[in-house]
Amino acid sequence: MRIMRLVICLDGCFLSASSNAVTNKGLVFQHVPKHMRRRAVSHNVKRLPKRLQQAHLGQLIKSSGGPQKKPKKPNRKYRRRKSNLLLEYNRRQRNVKWLETHIWHAKRFHMSTKWNYKIPIAPCDKGYRAIYRAFHNYSAMRDMSFYCCLEIMGSSTLIGEKFKHITSQSVDLLSVAARYYVNGQREGRLHIYSESTYPYGYIGEANFIWVEDSILWLWIHPGCKQLILDQLINIFQLFEKLQFSNANATMLNLDIPSDQMKLEPKKLSSSRQWTSDENGVVLTDLEGGLNRIRLYGPTTFSVLKETLRLNTGVDKDSSAASSTWCNEFWRNNEDLLKLQNLVWLNASSSHDFPNQVVLPLVVRDPRIFLPQSRSKLRDQSSSHTPMDTDQDFNRLLDEYLEAAPKPLANKGVRSRVLCERMSDLELSRRRGRVLIPGSQLELGAEENQIPILLIRQFGCGWDIILPAGWALSFWISFSYRCVRTFGHRDAVHHTIEFGSVHSPELFTPDSLCSHQETEAEGIQKLKTFFSFPPAKRSNLVRLKCPFPFRIDWKLLLRHSWRNFLSTPVGDEVGSSSEIFVLRDTNILQTLSQACGTYNKEVFDFITLIPEIRNCLVGVGVQFVGKGISKSQSIICLPESEKEIVEKYELPVEPVGDCKDLEHERKLLRQKHRQEMAFLRKKRKKLRKQEINVETPTVQMFNSTDLSYSYNSAMQSLYLSPPNSTLESMSRKPFGFVTVGAESFKNGKCVGFGYVTLLGLQRFFQIVKSWKTKDTVLLRDTANSLDYRKAKLKIFTT
Repeated sequence: MRIMRLVICLDGCFLSASSNAVTNKGLVFQHVPKHMRRRAVSHNVKRLPKRLQQAHLGQLIKSSGGPQKKPKKPNRKYRRRKSNLLLEYNRRQRNVKWLETHIWHAKRFHMSTKWNYKIPIAPCDKGYRAIYRAFHNYSAMRDMSFYCCLEIMGSSTLIGEKFKHITSQSVDLLSVAARYYVNGQREGRLHIYSESTYPYGYIGEANFIWVEDSILWLWIHPGCKQLILDQLINIFQLFEKLQFSNANATMLNLDIPSDQMKLEPKKLSSSRQWTSDENGVVLTDLEGGLNRIRLYGPTTFSVLKETLRLNTGVDKDSSAASSTWCNEFWRNNEDLLKLQNLVWLNASSSHDFPNQVVLPLVVRDPRIFLPQSRSKLRDQSSSHTPMDTDQDFNRLLDEYLEAAPKPLANKGVRSRVLCERMSDLELSRRRGRVLIPGSQLELGAEENQIPILLIRQFGCGWDIILPAGWALSFWISFSYRCVRTFGHRDAVHHTIEFGSVHSPELFTPDSLCSHQETEAEGIQKLKTFFSFPPAKRSNLVRLKCPFPFRIDWKLLLRHSWRNFLSTPVGDEVGSSSEIFVLRDTNILQTLSQACGTYNKEVFDFITLIPEIRNCLVGVGVQFVGKGISKSQSIICLPESEKEIVEKYELPVEPVGDCKDLEHERKLLRQKHRQEMAFLRKKRKKLRKQEINVETPTVQMFNSTDLSYSYNSAMQSLYLSPPNSTLESMSRKPFGFVTVGAESFKNGKCVGFGYVTLLGLQRFFQIVKSWKTKDTVLLRDTANSLDYRKAKLKIFTT
């Protein structure tokens, strides 16, 4: 050790002495100790210490007779990088909107453009099994900020009266102006229809919160936003206001240059607004002004308590604190601050709060409490509550909910929270100045405080509503607690595991959004199917597949009219608005109780339902034994009780006849070859005559249109006619599965779909004397001819 220290000291002395005598005898690179010399120094000056680089470069130029050769250009990806990433991010958001967590997701997820947003679809590293474990054992989260929020300001009585025109009390038991919701302590849910068209004209589902006595927040899916917006403008007789006043417009531009707002909302000051001079109602589009994060899992509340820290007191002496919004807010609400801390500290689990409760909180900056590394939290829900009894906590919670305001509902507060936000760069600099590395950062009066809303969902789920600009900070804080992230695909799987067919993640056949989604999906499936050669794709004619790409519900209803209706009716079906999904709560509960038993009163009760011919009922199916449930799987009626007995061999659909279609394809192929040869011969003759290709004479013999029509005709000959296919099936179909997958919860494949009410009535009539009264036959029409047994379940909510 002593010899090594001596060598190091001698080297240091040599280097310090050579720094003062670079121009001594020999070349510059010889002034470096032997253990520091490099072969590459002759063509790379940076291999030398900085103090010798300039002198060595001069000697190299003199010896070579010219300047050193330029280094090789970097690769194309490096050369095409943007000098200003913030401007590049803003440019890429002109046509498609980004979430505030877009860059975080883009590095870890498969992204797709849906509803004019860049939506995370599925993670790149894990499948759904890891997400299911997080749902079942720990916690998972999803960014729901692409949901749109509409703010309606006006009298609650007037808003309730107007909403009766676009909702139905038979579907939503409590109206939007019910006393249960108007106090702002619960979040409600309603189904919106076109004005005075119930049960037809369904648009979509919406969640609502009364954040103040006269302010209603409406959360809607972006796919049906414009339709709902048009209905609200119509019933309230609104006209659009071009822009806000100057005072509100300049509120957000304080200390935030427009070119530096990377993923923060840039159009908050110019949000669209509609007003009415007759009733004083004001409708505002809060898109981009609020963020929503959904967490689900048994340890979600423990993660929330660890991440969301509350302020314990107000700093009255500091001059910096007097200018912040939180000090102004708490200055007159010190008792409320103590009550907020009591409620949050005494809560031990999600079960201490009622379902759909809206809990307003003001929390500290979560970036300050980031752990040093990602680590899981233990579930603290089993720990005892500090309160003596649950009644004491409920009394404390009711007192807080009645007295607590919602500062997040104030536009000025949301603007100041965004403007006063300390940047990540400044926060990192402050953290770097801490004397003890790893210790907690103390900002004092300069610490940010954020108003949020916590909404308890059914089960162990919570929704967090945040102001603009703060989504990524909370998102990273949850990620450091090992909360797993899921996207749109996993949300659909979660709906199959724990939800129902009426979930907002699944579009219904009677909504316009569903037509747009299924049409686009059907076109993509058609292109994918015919991209393979005929020998590498399924023979849909022999498999008797009526709807391989998109389900035609009107044709299915027409088939039910012909086969299940006692009185004859016409064959014509009206527009898509004449098809509706049954959502009446009382009727669905009656049908659900009747499924599995037979009651003649229920059979007669179905006959009295209005518009029974156009009605679809949402159902769920679960296989008995083996079987795979996929989209477009067909639900059929069993012919006899033997077919659903365990020991009986399952029926098989006879193979479809495709000889006629093969003969037609052969004739069409021969005809097309003759026509193409004729056009080719004419074009060749014109080229010999040296006629310009762009002349109309030559264009007459262009084969582009002929090839397009031939491809369309040939594709139709590879598909079976839907109407004749439904009629030729050995088992009568009365429904289809719209989405299906393997369920880890049940250990079997399950699916959600819809059946016709006429077919359901016939099913109750067939199984009235059987022991098993809830089993149907299911067949994957795109891949198999075998029927499988499945249990039928009718969803009520």
